[in-house]
Amino acid sequence: GMERGEILAKKPQAGASVVATTDTMNRLEQDALALLNDKQKYNMGGVTGMSAEFPAWPGGKKADTLVLLKGLVSKETLAVLQDLKQSAKSGASGLGATNEREFESLGNAIAALELSQRGGTRMSEPALKRALAQIVTYARKAKQNAARAYKDTYGEEYKFEDAAPSQTGAAP
Repeated sequence: GMERGEILAKKPQAGASVVATTDTMNRLEQDALALLNDKQKYNMGGVTGMSAEFPAWPGGKKADTLVLLKGLVSKETLAVLQDLKQSAKSGASGLGATNEREFESLGNAIAALELSQRGGTRMSEPALKRALAQIVTYARKAKQNAARAYKDTYGEEYKFEDAAPSQTGAAP
């Protein structure tokens, strides 16, 4: 296997990977959960099936739902996931191949949502909710995996307070 020195040399990179993974996964999880649970603010029925074909009133529930959904399935999100996946695949993450599968699955779930929103075959409301629930599941798993891989490799938990001030720490 790798020499201890080689492994330790990757520690800063591994820490950065934990932060990048946690930040990205927190955002995906929060957005997906908001769409699933905040009925006051978001209307999933309005962006699925036939009703998706009608225009959204600015400032209405449907418009807000579309904005959050578009952010979730943006090219930026997919690019970040692609980067995370590549660095897991190449070992550049410092965490081995951790989360390669999770990032792949997240990318697929998000791509399906994106296609549906672009007016391909509109997803039904239950299908949209399933896709969002999958995103939440994979995002949580990826955060846990990253933390576990770091601990397994370096014998200690990653300490978020050492990171950039924007970091709020690992969510439960």
